[in-house]
Amino acid sequence: MDENEKTHGVTDKPSTDGVWYTQEGYKVVAKAFLGQGYSERTLNDAAARNNKSKTFGHAPFTFKNGRRDSPANAFWGKMKTRTNVKLLTNTKVDYVLHSAGKATGVMYGGTKAQLSSRGTIIMAAGALSTPMVLIQSGIGPADQLNMLKGNAKFPGLSQGDFIINPYVGRNLFDTSMVIASFSHPEMKSFRYRDYPSWALDLYINKNGSGPWSSSGPVLIGYENFEVQGRQYEFQTTVLPHGFGEFAKLDNALSIPLYINNPESRAASGFDNNGAWQPFKEGGAYFATNRDLVAMQQYAQHVVSAMKAQGAAFLSGASDPNGVANWVSANRGMAAQHFGGSCYASSDASAGSKRCADNKLRVLGTSNIFVADASAMRDGTVNPYGFIMYTGREAAGQAASYISTGGAGSAWAIQKAAQGATCGKIEENVDYAGNDVGNAKSSAEGCCAICQTTGGCKAFTWTNYNGGTCWLKSAKGATSTNSGARSAQLT
Repeated sequence: MDENEKTHGVTDKPSTDGVWYTQEGYKVVAKAFLGQGYSERTLNDAAARNNKSKTFGHAPFTFKNGRRDSPANAFWGKMKTRTNVKLLTNTKVDYVLHSAGKATGVMYGGTKAQLSSRGTIIMAAGALSTPMVLIQSGIGPADQLNMLKGNAKFPGLSQGDFIINPYVGRNLFDTSMVIASFSHPEMKSFRYRDYPSWALDLYINKNGSGPWSSSGPVLIGYENFEVQGRQYEFQTTVLPHGFGEFAKLDNALSIPLYINNPESRAASGFDNNGAWQPFKEGGAYFATNRDLVAMQQYAQHVVSAMKAQGAAFLSGASDPNGVANWVSANRGMAAQHFGGSCYASSDASAGSKRCADNKLRVLGTSNIFVADASAMRDGTVNPYGFIMYTGREAAGQAASYISTGGAGSAWAIQKAAQGATCGKIEENVDYAGNDVGNAKSSAEGCCAICQTTGGCKAFTWTNYNGGTCWLKSAKGATSTNSGARSAQLT
């Protein structure tokens, strides 16, 4: 992180005049949090960033000179002067060429790019698309590869032996989110879409100063606590305007509430028609009851704290039951904090469900590295900074590979743990009790979901809600249930 910050800007005062603007919402929520025993911190200070629970502060940004200093600006700005770098735009990668686990080239738009003998591939298509490219290349779960083999639309699967990696596309997560709106007599909303002349004048004529130098959040707060035996990490983000139907109110603010480390997981893959489905199986949004209860408890806590400071909860009824019902009715919003679909780990045990090794290499390959949020096992905070960190680490590993030509035991190919397999499905049989979670899926998809869910040893599928896998820690007692389908991991 420190090395990256030498390349891009980082500040919690993005305005070039050093002034914090649109602070009314900050002050309202700060009072609410201080009343709950929170501490105000500079969030990215070393003393604060690894001890976040019950803290809040001004939102940090990768801004410089009043403008977003994104990777496209900061990192590409340094790369583009190199004679050995070429950027291809409007170009879609078809698949990776490989032989005996070693990538040898890339096909894109019908064109072949050949690697040198010591070359590498860095995957950075994002958590929703990196698994797609890998599977199109013949790298992924056996059921996906066997289904697509022989399909003329997938020439990458006819290049030779498959590389079986059961966890490509599994473990996909997104931050769980609901957005609450409040009003407060001391609040003065700032709406970017109104383009207020005073703010435009500051930004355009006063060297990038004023509220337009920030992308929105004025406060970030964190809290961790246990729910039903699992530790959850929560986040509050404060925006200086209302949300949805409350967006035009002059005294409104909105507060997105997040679970940064939900247990809900989805799986990406191709369907029988060869169409890519980012959420093919499982569910990334409140797919477990524990995730729902966790968000309900956190939302109740925040609403209560805000009410104690004179705020009105606009989004729903403010009593505990009303808040719980509001959360339940508004779940499923995408935060766009996707990750986990090819996560990296040093755990090479038989029960490991990793997709990449501790060098960020896709298991089963010697020189294909994951450099995006796919490599993150769990969420923590907004993944933007961690994605840049992952990219830098992957680049460093690729550079080490290139410098040695991939020679030596350190670069030996590591195979993916194949894990337990599913036994024969028992028709019209229901396994009672021992539930550890549930996920919306077809019956055929339950096995893979169980394989990648901690503590799952068996499942029962029913047609509830269009098809649901009931994941279980053990088979337990059985009963006859017409249409139910059950199996164990063996």
